[in-house]
Amino acid sequence: MRVLFAGATGAIGRPSVRRLRANQHEVFALTRSPDSAPALREIGAEAVIADVLDAAVVKTAVGRIRPDAVINELTSLPRHYTPSEMRAAAERDRKVRVEGNINLLAALRDARAPLLAAKFRFLVRAGRGAGGRVRPVHLQRIPRS
Repeated sequence: MRVLFAGATGAIGRPSVRRLRANQHEVFALTRSPDSAPALREIGAEAVIADVLDAAVVKTAVGRIRPDAVINELTSLPRHYTPSEMRAAAERDRKVRVEGNINLLAALRDARAPLLAAKFRFLVRAGRGAGGRVRPVHLQRIPRS
């Protein structure tokens, strides 16, 4: 299955991509930074450089990939969760979560992508870190206009 993963470089994304690849899925990872491409290749994903705040770029990327499924974990959180870094990242994170999600959903609707896994919840086992057990909150079909 061709899977587009938005948010693959995060704490939930990295182990999820590894699991998808272990199950023989072809994974494409949206990232706004070309600097993330080597790390994405290392975990088995093809990096797709696209800023989700640019609707046209996202639409082109989704149209090129033609995914069978999409996992959406979009955020723009800082590397370190200090109060000052969280404050500094807050506005961009809000834009990514709101505008980026709108752009991604519109591109998926237009491309007729069949399935979306939106926002995962994760459970952390003692001593395992954020890469513990990952469970989907819900799957939903993309609404057609």
